[in-house]
Amino acid sequence: MESKDVNKVFQSRQPSGMRRWQEYAGKQATLEATGATFAEVEADSALAIAEDV
Repeated sequence: MESKDVNKVFQSRQPSGMRRWQEYAGKQATLEATGATFAEVEADSALAIAEDV
C-alpha cells in the first residue's frame, strides 16, 4: 500500500475519535504546535485531499 493510501485511511478513521473526545470533554481539541483547532485542521485536510484527487 502506498503511503498516501495509508494516510487517507488514517485520516478517515481518526476524526471520529477526536469528535468523541471533544464531546466527552466539552472542549475543543487543539494542535499544540500551532494552536489550530481540530475543526480547522480537519477542514484543511479535507481540502488537501479533495485537491489531490
